[in-house]
Amino acid sequence: MSAQNFVGDVLGALAEAFEPLTDALASPEAAAAFLGRLGWSLSPTLPADAFTTAFGPLPGALTRLAERAAELAALPEDTDPLAVAAAIGKLGGAVADVVSALSALGPPAQGPPPLLDDPAFWNSLAQDVPNLLIARYLSRRQPKLWGLLRFTGIATAEVQPATPTRGSYRRDTVHWARVATLASDPGKLFAEVYGWGGTFDDVRFLTGLGELCACFGLPAGLGPAPSAALDPYWVPDAPARARIVQLDIPLHRDIVEAGPSVVMLLAALAVVPIPPPAAFGTSTADPVGFSVFPMVSGDLTETIRITDALSLSFTGGFEASGGIRVEIRPTGAGIATSGVTGRMAAAVRLDAMPALPWLLFGARDSTRMELGAAHLALGVRGTPPDLDIDIEAAADRVALVVDFGEGDGFLQKALGRKPLRFDFGAGVGWSRSAGFRFIGQATLDVTLAVHLSILGVVDVENIQVVLGVQPGTGRAALTVALSGRLSLGPVRAVVERVGLRAELEARRPPAPPGNLGGADLAFRFKAPDGAGLSLDATAVRGGGYIRLDEARGLYVGILQLEIQNRFTVTAIALITTKLPDGAPGFSLLVIIAAEFPGIQLGFVHPQRTGRSARRQPDHVRGRAARRGPQPRPGLDPLPQGPRRQRLPGHCRCAGRVPGRSRPVRHRPHGPPRLGNAHPDLPRPRHHPRTALPGTDRAPGTSGAGAARGRARRVAEDGRRRHPRLRPS
Repeated sequence: MSAQNFVGDVLGALAEAFEPLTDALASPEAAAAFLGRLGWSLSPTLPADAFTTAFGPLPGALTRLAERAAELAALPEDTDPLAVAAAIGKLGGAVADVVSALSALGPPAQGPPPLLDDPAFWNSLAQDVPNLLIARYLSRRQPKLWGLLRFTGIATAEVQPATPTRGSYRRDTVHWARVATLASDPGKLFAEVYGWGGTFDDVRFLTGLGELCACFGLPAGLGPAPSAALDPYWVPDAPARARIVQLDIPLHRDIVEAGPSVVMLLAALAVVPIPPPAAFGTSTADPVGFSVFPMVSGDLTETIRITDALSLSFTGGFEASGGIRVEIRPTGAGIATSGVTGRMAAAVRLDAMPALPWLLFGARDSTRMELGAAHLALGVRGTPPDLDIDIEAAADRVALVVDFGEGDGFLQKALGRKPLRFDFGAGVGWSRSAGFRFIGQATLDVTLAVHLSILGVVDVENIQVVLGVQPGTGRAALTVALSGRLSLGPVRAVVERVGLRAELEARRPPAPPGNLGGADLAFRFKAPDGAGLSLDATAVRGGGYIRLDEARGLYVGILQLEIQNRFTVTAIALITTKLPDGAPGFSLLVIIAAEFPGIQLGFVHPQRTGRSARRQPDHVRGRAARRGPQPRPGLDPLPQGPRRQRLPGHCRCAGRVPGRSRPVRHRPHGPPRLGNAHPDLPRPRHHPRTALPGTDRAPGTSGAGAARGRARRVAEDGRRRHPRLRPS
């Protein structure tokens, strides 16, 4: 069933509520019977044309209303939604026509018959007829709702005395103004209806409570109060005692076989009016409040099944009839005991676990809220007379089902067509020692993906609604937050769950009262759980993100920027505001890292490749470093050390360039002088490294050539200290 069908059901219920009026206006005889319930006497022999003329367009409007309601009810389940919407529109128009015709009723202009010419008659119809129709429909179709309306005083039924022009009748009235009073100030409404806090109308209160129980299937009954219920309050000859009645609410009644005998099991609650507080059995005043106590007979060792969905259990002193009484007066509630000594712990609990969850609102195949389990408990603990009372009411399993498939095309695209189900539980409790509190698991977290774009700049991704309570603390909070992003050129920002938070806290003495009396309601800004920023410009690119964990007092953030596509800077920060020892302060950790291209620390000769010409093996450089600085070769003209020669392993340490090497020849110069020999160089070899073609000797080793070579080497030794190694 869609939302359109739900609207159709509401309009169909209105059409059904108008059926008694439709039947009454079908003929003068039916109209006379209907008006007789309102105390008016109409002749059944009234001509039909005069009757039709008197009520004007109302009979025709009621006929069309019945036809439109029948057309809507006859539509099959697979009817096109547009056709259903059209039928609902016609039914709504018919309802509006009936209301307009009913409000326009008045005396006919020409020659009306008796009664129909009385303005008081027409004025009363505009008020009495709608109230009568509502009372008849709700009492038959919605008895539980009607019982609640009667008990709270929103709907009343009073017998009106006869007048010269009108007979006695029962007047049903719906006081719509009391609906707002019930929501804003229930105590004021209770005082207005039953005289609570003033002259208490105990008989009316017990009568209304009995009618409410009957609407819920509990056959409550009024009867004279027994002496055992009155002796703790009134003296035997008190005038008010003689008229006190007691309301018995049976919860369970059964007859079982116990061996050869038959035993009756009975569990009931009794409600008795009581006077102001006084010593035991000494009061003579009128009632100002009421007392509730259990009445039990038989052996109640197991849980009592009241219905398939309701069960009742007793523990402790509640098994004794009248042993423990809950007294409720305008000044407060308390516990009274009779014949109970020592420390005690008693409790009575009513559990509701229907096989099929109860529907709180909506339809079973549409958007709805349903109740799967609930309980109501009353407990007493302590030592008389200082007893603590504890009252607890909780909805243990509640489900909220939202069917987005009933929305329009935009909502279906944004939120999807699949129904969403949210299960949660919530409860409240009150005790004399601890005051008001929240109990049970009561957190509802709903995230709706909306995907809403505003001017192409702001995008709202989702909306989160969180309703939660803190068990045992008397605190509840409602949080509405949204997540989205912002785009402005090269700058983009993201925010996660930022919004508004409403907090409700119960105030207990000796704490001062809040802005709602016993509670305090406050609103505050909800900081985002996270926020991010990114930049994509020509010179700078990068972004950052920071996340806040309010419960842990933790801030975590990271930032990374790239400058000119060459340098990158990264920073990570961590802040905690809750230290391990609970001391005030904070702890901060920051890590900064940078990345950049390599920087050349040496130089490169443009005409050289490979390694330096003066490159020496590692062990040679190491020994030279250990000896310390040496004189420069240019300052020592004397030859020192052997002549130039190839070192062993020269190709490994100095490196040869393939294709560019040339033969190196050794010019022997005779035996080296050991005193001037270089300690790090091997002794020279006296054979040439290369030979002339066709000979076995090197050039310049004898004759004039050798002399010239020796002279040249002497000159060179004056300019250098030891031989230079040339690249091959």
